[in-house]
This record gives sequence, C-alpha cells and structure tokens, in this order.
Amino acid sequence: MTYKNDSILLRWVRGVLSNKKAVFGTSLVGFFIFISIFGQLFTKDPTAFLSTPLLPPSTDYLFGTNGQGQDVFAQTIAGSRQTLFVGFTTGFLVVIIGSLIGGISGYYGGWVDSLLQMFTDAIRTVPPIPLFMCLAAFAPLEWSSELRFFFISCLLGLISWPTLARRVRTHLLSERSQEYILAAQMCGASSTHIIARHLLPSFTSYIIVDLVISFPYMLLSETALSFIGLGLREPVNSLGVLLQNATKADVLLNYQWYFIPVFFLVVLILTFVYVGDGLRDAADPHKTKN
Repeated sequence: MTYKNDSILLRWVRGVLSNKKAVFGTSLVGFFIFISIFGQLFTKDPTAFLSTPLLPPSTDYLFGTNGQGQDVFAQTIAGSRQTLFVGFTTGFLVVIIGSLIGGISGYYGGWVDSLLQMFTDAIRTVPPIPLFMCLAAFAPLEWSSELRFFFISCLLGLISWPTLARRVRTHLLSERSQEYILAAQMCGASSTHIIARHLLPSFTSYIIVDLVISFPYMLLSETALSFIGLGLREPVNSLGVLLQNATKADVLLNYQWYFIPVFFLVVLILTFVYVGDGLRDAADPHKTKN
C-alpha cells in the first residue's frame, strides 16, 4: 500500500537533486540558517556597548556601529535568527492546521467539507493589518520577549493556513477515489490511517513546495509587524526592529550603513524565492526538460 506514495516522494527528491536551481537555492538557505544559528560564536555581543557610536564599516566592525555603539553586524546576525525562528514556527503551525483541516475536508466531503470551507473562507476574509493593530493594542506592554515571540508566531500561523488547506482539500478530493485508497478501505483501515498514511504522503512534495514559496511572506510579515511597532521590540533583535533605525532623516543622509540589514533581508527573501521556484519545477510532473 505504500509503494505508490514512496515512489512519488523518491521521484521528487531525485528531481530536486537534479535541479540546479533547487540545489543552489537550498545551499544558500542552508548557509543563512547556519550563520543565523552559529553566527553568535564568531560575532560580538549584539547587546553590548562596545565602541564609539556611529562608526562606519571597518575591519573591526563590518557593518559599523549604531547610535549606542553596538555592532550592527552582530545585531543583523541575531536579528536574522529571530526572524527565521518566527518564520519556521509559523510554517510549522501552517502545515499542521492546513493539513488537518484540508485533509478532513477533502476526505469526508459532504456537509463536513461545506462547513470547513465556510470556516476557511471566513479566515481568508480577515484583513491582517487591522487585526494586528487591534491585537497589538490589547497586548500588555509588560509581556516578555519570549511571550511576544510566541504570540507573533501563533498569530501569523493562525491566519496563514487557508491557502494550504484549500490545496490539500483539492488533492484529496481527486485522490480519495483511487484504487489504492479503496483497497485500504476494504481492508478495514480507519479514516485517520488512510489520510495520514496514504493521502497526505502522496502530497508531501507539494506541501513542502507550498511552504517554501510562502516562507518569504512569513518573513516579510514578521519584519513588517516589527517595523511598525506591532511585533518584536527592543531589546530583542529582529530584522524588522533593525529596519526601524533606518527610517530617520539623519540616517538617510549621514549613516547609510544602517541600510545594510535591509540588503541582508532582501537577499534572504530572494534566496527562499529562488529555492521555492526550484522545488516547484522539480515537483511539476508535466515540466519538460530543456
């Protein structure tokens, strides 16, 4: 019963390894993840007041220092770590909620499908920015950075799953009538077993591709929330918090190195877009080779 699902996943993995764009993008993503996790081992303390304020980039301070004498390079590495953690936490919630709701809706159909699709459509119609502003107004200022981090991740995850749920539902509606699913039903397999062991694994590659393609949106959402003051706040470093320092007029005129985290974020986003395109090409069974 598992040969079909395993062969689909193995063919996709082989397609990823043979796709130069996917391999190159994945290597860059791995590099960014590595430096965000282990960068603190070879950088200075991002919260320490180390030097004269507003020093330009040099061999001692690659990205210069800010107005408090803190190392901007160390802050960028620490900020990317926080931003990526928010993105991965949000992605985990999106996969769990989207796969669960989409799987139940697509497998059972009928009134269950109609009810869950009404709920999904209701979530999709919620405007994110007004929602963020309302919740930020009620969030206590004395919240710790860990609690605010958890709150932002859950909030982004709870409003980002409908797209994945719709795609999982569409796949299961067409796949549930296949012979291997009917055979599993005749053998007495439960609905939970069929969805988790047979249906979702046959769609694993598309779930991964959808998650990677939507990952830049998650990073940009966290950055935008922190940038406008609704997300993470100092002393926590994130790329959105660092971007707040680049909005002042004197920075635009005199301290251009404050914009280096902006370019770091752009490259990070483009890297995930690049690897998402490569994974999508590898998962497309109808794509012809040039």
